[in-house]
Amino acid sequence: MNEQLRDELWDLFPNLIFYDSPVLDSAIIGLAMVNDNDSENWCVVYSEQQVICDLMKDFGIDLDDVEDSAELDAIEYYDFNILGSYLGLNTPVFYSENPDNHDGFDEYKRFSDVYYFPIQIKDVSKFEEISELMKAKNTIFFVPLSEVQNIKNLL
Repeated sequence: MNEQLRDELWDLFPNLIFYDSPVLDSAIIGLAMVNDNDSENWCVVYSEQQVICDLMKDFGIDLDDVEDSAELDAIEYYDFNILGSYLGLNTPVFYSENPDNHDGFDEYKRFSDVYYFPIQIKDVSKFEEISELMKAKNTIFFVPLSEVQNIKNLL
């Protein structure tokens, strides 16, 4: 991700939190709004698989010759140091496609919260609809990077 895109996202939502490591920028896939303590907060969404892959590269691991222990080291680092970090109401979210542990549902995770039912920008026509839909448990409003500019029309 380049600085210009970060600045554009910050202009929309000044409280967004990005991980400082430029290594993880390629894992950013969008934004999400989560309902946390009865307030709606915008968060950056990272691809969990891409984060782990990028960490393995950053650790100097040859992805074509990966041993199970090297992948486990990257997963352990991710689980403890990244996913396990609570950075406040705008703590980033991590998307995991079809995890084995939950009937094949995609997961959106942040700290100890897991969301299974994303609302997409195509599902709503105005901001008030998002708030109403998010009252359901384990619901998150996800906006892919390619559609972030469309958020302005809803706000």
